[in-house]
Amino acid sequence: MADKALAHNNKKKPDTKASLKRKLRVILHKYIRLRDAYFEDGAWWVKCVTCGERIPYKASTAGHFFPAGTYPAVRFAEWNINGQCIRCNKYQHGALILYTIEMIRRYGIKGLDHFYQIATGGGKDLSIAELQDLISIYTEKLEAITKF
Repeated sequence: MADKALAHNNKKKPDTKASLKRKLRVILHKYIRLRDAYFEDGAWWVKCVTCGERIPYKASTAGHFFPAGTYPAVRFAEWNINGQCIRCNKYQHGALILYTIEMIRRYGIKGLDHFYQIATGGGKDLSIAELQDLISIYTEKLEAITKF
């Protein structure tokens, strides 16, 4: 009887949308921070997308231009997420004015308007298969970027 209970507990539970979203967030955010990192003075750094401060890679965060909770359609959009210091991301709520200036510099007004249309267009909730595909894509990107 104990063997049966033990075998039952060892079965892998199917992934839920929530668990896949958490997994994707972790992988994607790590990828974004590495994508934005550079090596200088014997260490890895990230330049904050908003204030420009050079911060140690491990102290960086992945900041969303369109907040993930408010705009779920672009929660996992790579263009919407950039390396950011914790002060700007958390304590200054994304430092939106500086972030907007940087997004206009990168993509222009038309590009930013296009992103706004995507963000506010509602979008659909990603399916389990789509989440799994994105996890695979960003796992591969992460592996490719860490081969140095």
